[in-house]
Amino acid sequence: MLKNSYWNHTGKYQNESEELEKLIPHWGRTTNPYMNLFIVASQLYYDVYNNGGCNIEDCYVDDIEKYIKPYAKELEGINFKCSLRTIVNNLMNEEKLENFLNSVMEFISDKDLSYRKYLAYFDSNNHLLSYDKKEGYYEISFGEKEEFERWINNRKNSGYKLIGGIVMKYRVWWIPQIGYDGTFYVPVNSPEEGLKIMSVLGAYDLFQLKNNIKPDFSNTGGLEVFEDGEWVDYYDEDGRDIDEHFEEDVNMQDFIEKVYNF
Repeated sequence: MLKNSYWNHTGKYQNESEELEKLIPHWGRTTNPYMNLFIVASQLYYDVYNNGGCNIEDCYVDDIEKYIKPYAKELEGINFKCSLRTIVNNLMNEEKLENFLNSVMEFISDKDLSYRKYLAYFDSNNHLLSYDKKEGYYEISFGEKEEFERWINNRKNSGYKLIGGIVMKYRVWWIPQIGYDGTFYVPVNSPEEGLKIMSVLGAYDLFQLKNNIKPDFSNTGGLEVFEDGEWVDYYDEDGRDIDEHFEEDVNMQDFIEKVYNF
């Protein structure tokens, strides 16, 4: 084992690395590509030393492709433009691995590593969730809103009770006939649920037309999120609206197609 290494807490940029580790969310990735580069590089490093690299091929192939390869030209130590087996073999080389993490630290040293962090608190003994910090609750942080929402909803679906205030909530707004002075609202738990509700409402309007329940119509709708005390139009962190956000989601598009063809 190398005398000077991050594993021995004597890495070339040890202090900087330890400060960055404090910024990593407990769960998943972030919206910042440079922070994600550091997260994945650190996890690969850890896996090599702690697990002999046995998880790389099973767990990190997509991460390498998405978060490391875009910056491969800027990084030293490991050649990522080769076969996966060669990449793994190179990562298993301690000297190459150390140089790789050093080059990551150097590359991101002048980059903006900020991102929005989402926090939740939970009591696993009593199956309680809160968006507010509470004594005796564990904190968990996320760097992506969707992962945050998915985790919350999974816990709620498994029997956890949400207590306290709501950090964010959503509602679908729907006008079945443009020009009508009134809006129909449906509270939803997530953007995914919101688009599904919108699809059902749209399909129902079409069903009524086809079955002569109502005449020709022109409907409209959307998703709003409650932020800073007011309802505003939903846009994801890339500036996409609800339709654009799920445009390439195969499962969502399959659901929408089934609803309209039912």
